[in-house]
Amino acid sequence: MKKIVIFAVVMVGMISFTSCSKDDGPDVQKGKTAKFTLSAPGLTSEDIVAFVFTGSMNGQVSGTSWKINGITQDNQGVIQIKNELLIGNKTVIVETTKPLDNIIVTFGGSSHNTPYTIKLRAEINGKIENDISDIVNETYSKSLNY
Repeated sequence: MKKIVIFAVVMVGMISFTSCSKDDGPDVQKGKTAKFTLSAPGLTSEDIVAFVFTGSMNGQVSGTSWKINGITQDNQGVIQIKNELLIGNKTVIVETTKPLDNIIVTFGGSSHNTPYTIKLRAEINGKIENDISDIVNETYSKSLNY
């Protein structure tokens, strides 16, 4: 009889821990958020620089994925940053507007006469993943996947 009582107490205890679960709240968003800080010190109007950002969710490049300097880029799954936003030692901030499964950043350029520096700082889910500072002497290109 004692074994049956112990068995019953153990079973009741197990059922009380497994029968009901606390509401986990809203669905957790999947994907990654990103913030990129770009600059090209020394860039002139004769030089060329370009950054291309592509984001996808569930394998699809879709809708509005990006902000440039805080301004949402409506209906843009792919954006490009060129010379005019960076000449004069300007800094550009590119951010995701929603979590994305896959983020591809391709960037590069060419120097006409004097070298310039191409800088990219990538923060993924709030953590610095890359902090690149490379000199562009003639031609340069790089691609990063997150």
